[in-house]
Amino acid sequence: MTALALTFNAPSPIASVPALTPRVGSPRRAAILTALAAAAVREGNLRAVLILARTGRPRSLIRCAGPFRWLALAGLTALYPEANDEALRHALGCRASTDKRLHEPARRAARQDARENWPAEDVQAVAVAVAEHEDAQLTASWIWPVACAVTADHTGAHADTVRQVTGLKGPPSRPVGQARKFAVYLTMTEGDVNATAMAAATGLDKATVRHHVASVEDRLDEGSELEGTMETLAAELRRRLDEELSQW
Repeated sequence: MTALALTFNAPSPIASVPALTPRVGSPRRAAILTALAAAAVREGNLRAVLILARTGRPRSLIRCAGPFRWLALAGLTALYPEANDEALRHALGCRASTDKRLHEPARRAARQDARENWPAEDVQAVAVAVAEHEDAQLTASWIWPVACAVTADHTGAHADTVRQVTGLKGPPSRPVGQARKFAVYLTMTEGDVNATAMAAATGLDKATVRHHVASVEDRLDEGSELEGTMETLAAELRRRLDEELSQW
């Protein structure tokens, strides 16, 4: 029997460095989680990636050893130069080492150097991952209300009701539920955004986002009349978005 070995390799250094626009203020929770995940991948820390995917909470990494937190700090600091360093350290779990051997000056200096002087391509990779996630969220936030208006017109629902996903009692009516599914699908396909960005922009959880997309895709795969309907709705969505852009 041949033994199979599973390896987890960090991404190779990026060949070209895309221009990053510094963000104002402090990163939000989604940016912090993205930075931690990107840094863990960069460091080849599969365990940390799996923990984040399962829990979605930075504090769940408290017993997960590794310097990736400090890499995440460097990436966020590069993208958010005005952010409070102490607050970021706390949010990321960057704590003083408990290694008793670090009373030795040489060990302490080496540890400090490893935490603060990361290769530029590693810091850039984390910053780019956060920026791309936030840009996708901004795209979803822009398209979502327009998509809700387009699909609400189709099903006869009220656009504001389709867009409001929190604070409602009971399941939505059929026209509202159908319009919301179509709006999620159109926002993700026309905006090319992932479920994480979509959830952050709309207030829906990722499981619901994926369910809505899968529901529409299943009906499209069945070869129903929905395909023509979705093409018509997508064309109308693009028309309204172009109209908005022309007014900026």
